[in-house]
Amino acid sequence: MNIGGYDGAEFGELHKNLLIVAPDAKTAAARALKDIQGWSLKHRDSAFEIEKTIDLDMQASRQAYFLDLSPARTKRRFVFVCRYVRLG
Repeated sequence: MNIGGYDGAEFGELHKNLLIVAPDAKTAAARALKDIQGWSLKHRDSAFEIEKTIDLDMQASRQAYFLDLSPARTKRRFVFVCRYVRLG
């Protein structure tokens, strides 16, 4: 989910991309907006529903795997690493 908002100390609109697992888009948006603290005029710019883009069950079954999701016992923050990779 791509969320946006404003911070009085920054010029322009700020954005943050989050991976949210939720039963529906409304719940996902509410969780995402709670994640950004100190921003004003918080809003959702766009949302991508992975299950409508990629059929994970079909992809897994082709390889004789299955996908079983269940709530975690403890909450862990997702760490996304973005770095420059030279190609060639």
